[in-house]
Amino acid sequence: EYAFRNSCAEEIVVPNSVTSLYFGVFSGVRNIRTLVINEGVTSFVDDVSWCDNLEAVVLPASLEKWNCYSLYGNPNLKSVYFMGDLPTQSDSNNTPHMLTSNHSDLTIYYFDGAEGFTDGTWTYNGVDYKTVKLSVGAHLPFAVSGIASTCTTEGLASHWKCLDCGKLFADATCTKETTLEALTLLVDPSKHGETEIRDAVASTDENDGYTGDTYCIDCDTLITDGMVIPAGGGICGDSLVYSLKDGVL
Repeated sequence: EYAFRNSCAEEIVVPNSVTSLYFGVFSGVRNIRTLVINEGVTSFVDDVSWCDNLEAVVLPASLEKWNCYSLYGNPNLKSVYFMGDLPTQSDSNNTPHMLTSNHSDLTIYYFDGAEGFTDGTWTYNGVDYKTVKLSVGAHLPFAVSGIASTCTTEGLASHWKCLDCGKLFADATCTKETTLEALTLLVDPSKHGETEIRDAVASTDENDGYTGDTYCIDCDTLITDGMVIPAGGGICGDSLVYSLKDGVL
């Protein structure tokens, strides 16, 4: 119980040595994006609810009983992979319930020959779900969003990861295998982040001022030179604005 409570992990893999998941094991796990429950777990009576970032769950072929409330209330859950037959429902009140609140966006993946599913559309507890039948041995594609490079950090190209074997692919069908090195985007000197103004000086009636130079805080690069503010005047947008002094413009 409470094994991953309040974890900040984005990915959790339940090890093969675990056989049962009880109440609170995923309590307070808010950042999780993928949950992989490995072979060996036979009972899943806990819930993984209200995890705003959870996108995909893998359930093992060894799973015999589960709580159908287990995945309810995860607004971004898009994929559930069943590695074996549909487990029997173990809810104490045995009340039929939809798998998740966003059932219209959820796709159920199962393998050819698995019992309890239907191809194309699968009805479970009165709710229809989109289904995809996978061939035995197929990869489990999970879309990984890209990260743009900046002036100081490398980025990462969008790709797919198999949630079963962990391999990376450049396509959704998992036929073009790639590597983390190949997906890495080089530092882009032109992609600056937060900036700051330096050396700004206010003008006075007698002395010119200066708007200040714009620098990137991350890489300390000068991005834009400032402009002189004429004495007794100011700058409005790209135009100089002068004021009258002793009747002279």
